Amino acid sequence: MSFTPKKRVISALLGGRVDRIPATAVCQTATHDQMQAIGVGWPEAHLDADKMAKLASAAYTLTGLETARVPFDQAVEAEALGGRMEIKAEIPAIVGHLNDFSELKIPENFLELGRVPVVLGAVEKLSEKFGDVLPVMAGIIGPFSIATQIFDPSDMLKWTITRQRESSEVLSALVDPLVEYANELTKRGADIIIIEDMFSSQLGSKAFRAVAMEPLKKLVERIKNIVVIHMCGNITKMVSDVVEVGADGLSIAKETDLATAIRSARGKTAIIGNIDPVSDLMLKGSSAVEAAVRAAIDGGVDLVAPGCSLAPATPMENIKQMVLQVQRYGGRVEAVAPREVDLGKIFTKYGVVRAGPPIYESLLPVVAELADVAKAVVRGDSAAVEAAVRAALEKLEPLRVISDGLTAGMTIVSKMWEDGVYFLPEVVNAADAMQAGISLCEKKMGRAATRKAKIITHVAEGDIHDIGKNIVSALLNANGFEVIDLGRDVPVERVVEETKKNKPLLVMGTALMTTTMTAFPKLVERLKQEGLSTTLACGGGAVNQEYVETFENSVFGDKAVDAVKIAELALKGLSWREIRGRVHK
Repeated sequence: MSFTPKKRVISALLGGRVDRIPATAVCQTATHDQMQAIGVGWPEAHLDADKMAKLASAAYTLTGLETARVPFDQAVEAEALGGRMEIKAEIPAIVGHLNDFSELKIPENFLELGRVPVVLGAVEKLSEKFGDVLPVMAGIIGPFSIATQIFDPSDMLKWTITRQRESSEVLSALVDPLVEYANELTKRGADIIIIEDMFSSQLGSKAFRAVAMEPLKKLVERIKNIVVIHMCGNITKMVSDVVEVGADGLSIAKETDLATAIRSARGKTAIIGNIDPVSDLMLKGSSAVEAAVRAAIDGGVDLVAPGCSLAPATPMENIKQMVLQVQRYGGRVEAVAPREVDLGKIFTKYGVVRAGPPIYESLLPVVAELADVAKAVVRGDSAAVEAAVRAALEKLEPLRVISDGLTAGMTIVSKMWEDGVYFLPEVVNAADAMQAGISLCEKKMGRAATRKAKIITHVAEGDIHDIGKNIVSALLNANGFEVIDLGRDVPVERVVEETKKNKPLLVMGTALMTTTMTAFPKLVERLKQEGLSTTLACGGGAVNQEYVETFENSVFGDKAVDAVKIAELALKGLSWREIRGRVHK
C-alpha cells in the first residue's frame, strides 16, 4: 500500500496500519526561517487567508513535516466572542477581560466575526492545494482555555472551586459556537480538528472533572471529524481523565510521563508527541534531535511531533532532522513495558488531602490559634482565615500571626503543590485567603509589615498568561518579600525603568509562549547597558534551564516555589553564578 502523508497521519490516528510512524505537528508550525524563505511573515499571515495558507504549507514544503496547520495563534475564538485583540510580539493576544459570567454574550453570527473567516478561508485554500496529499489540520481552543482569555485567568481558576456550577454552565455555553466553527472548518476541507486546551492542564483531576471535562467531551462528541486534544505541561496525574474525553488523539508535552500516557491511552486514543520544542528543536543540534526522536519512538508514541508550538527561532535544519530521523527509525518500532504507576492511589491521596491534609499535619504550627490560621489558608477559605486571624490577634502579636500562622499555611500549600497534591485553583484561592489575613494584621499594626527586600515580578512582553507570575508573587509575599508586580505583557523598557527606580533585589519574569521568551536576554542586555547588575530570575512553560544558561546574569526557576529559594539566596549576597550552582540541575 502506498502512503501519502495524509493517509499515514490519519491511519496512525485511527489505529490503522502504517508503513512508518508519521512525523507531524499539531500545534503552530511557522518559524522565522520559513517566513524568510517564502517572503510571508507575521503579523500579515494572521490577518490574510492567502498568506496564512502559504505560511502553513511551508512546514511541509520546506521541512517535510506531514501537516498543513492553521492558525498560528490561540486568540481567534476569544476575539470573535468580543475580546479585544492586539498583536503582541508578532502574536495576536486578547487584552482586557470581562468581570463576571453575566457579561458574556454568545453571538449568533460567530462564523462572521473577527478572524474566523480568515481561518476558514485559509483551510479552504490549503485543502484545494494539498487536500489529496497532506492532512489539513485546523486548530480551535477548548472551552476552559477560552474562558481564561475572556475572563481573568486567576479569577477563572478560583471560580472552578468557588463557583463550580456556574463555571461549568459557561463552558457548556461556549460549546455551541465551537461546534459550529469546527464543523464549518470540516466543510471547508479540514481533515483533523485540533482542540488546544492548554489551560485545562493546570486544573488537576478534581477540578477538571468537576468543571471542564463534560463540556470538552460534548465538544468532541459533536465535531463531525477526527479530533485531537493537545494539552501543555505535565498532565501525568490527569491523563486518564483526558483520555476519557474520547478524542482520537492526545498530544502531550515532554513533561508528561510517556509511559503513563501510553498505558492510559492503549486501545482508546493515539498518543502524539513528545519532542521538546525548546531543548530538542530550538537549542540543540542533530544528535540531540535524533536522540529525542528515538526516545519518543521507543517510548511508544503513535505519531512523532513537537510537544507544543514550534518556537519561531527554531532552525529549519532541526525540523528537517526530526523528519529525517522519524523516517529512519519509525519503521521499526519496538514495544517497551510501561513503568508501573498506580493512578488510583494518586487520586485517592488527592481526595484525602482535600478533605483534610493529615499527611501534612506535622508542618502545622504547635500553637492552636496559629494552627487554625494555617489550616484555613490551606483550605483557601478567606472567611475562615479572617475569623482565625481575629481570634489569634486577641492573644498574639500581628507579626507572629503573619510569620507563624499565615506564612506557615502558605508553606504547606507550596509543599502540596510541589508534591502534585494541590493544583493551581487551590493555590490561587489559598494565596487570596492569606492576603486577606495579612490585611487584618497590617490594620492591627497600623502599618505595612516590614519586608525583607523588593522584588519585581512581570510577564514577558507579548505574553498575557499571568497565572504563574501571580503564584510567584503570592509565594514571595508569603515569605516576607515586598513584591512590585508589573503585571503581564510588560515591555522591556518598563522593566528597566522600574528597576532603576526601585533598585530591587531581583527581577523575576515568566513566559508561557515560545514566541515571548526572547524578551529575557533582551532585558538582561538592556539592564547591563544601563549599568544595572540586578539578576534576572525567569521561568514559565516556554523557558528551561538550557535556554537561560545561554545568557548571563540570569537564573532559572523550574517551579514557582523556586522563586523563594532564589530570593533567599540572593538575600544572602550570592551572585547569579553562585545561585545557579545551588538551584540549577
